[in-house]
Amino acid sequence: ANHANEVGHIFFNPPSFQVPLFANKAIIESQNGTSSLPTYMVFTNLTCNSCGELADHLDELRKLYKNKIRIGFVNNFSDNDWRNQLAAEASFCLNLQSHDAFWDFFKKIAKTKDNLTEASIMATAKSTGVNYDNFNKCFVTQTYKKDVNKQKKYALDLGIKISPTVI
Repeated sequence: ANHANEVGHIFFNPPSFQVPLFANKAIIESQNGTSSLPTYMVFTNLTCNSCGELADHLDELRKLYKNKIRIGFVNNFSDNDWRNQLAAEASFCLNLQSHDAFWDFFKKIAKTKDNLTEASIMATAKSTGVNYDNFNKCFVTQTYKKDVNKQKKYALDLGIKISPTVI
């Protein structure tokens, strides 16, 4: 009802290959083995309006069904969007320290997207309560730049064209 004019897709057949996830992690990483937990793959970017609204609901589900579902977050935005690139890299650095910090960051960044700068990303990250020195070292050295690019390619390879898309 909130997005009646937006085009969306519902996917009934998720990818047939295994999607590597750690239970209770916000970001896809390598994992050996499989899980029988229901998994929600969320292809999104940190700055779209609909994505920010979705983040609130996903965070509620994550807390309500802790250890009963998995949420795989996949960054999906255009290659020339440097703001989303920096925000995505920052989100990886935050998730490294705290999953709650990741979700807090996501919800705050989605609300400040029009004024998004490197300084606002860093200030928002600091507001999540993580060890800022550790975050800053990770962010400034672009520790997760390649991982963010891999996620964008993954979404592209699956044919995901709009954000948010949930499988």
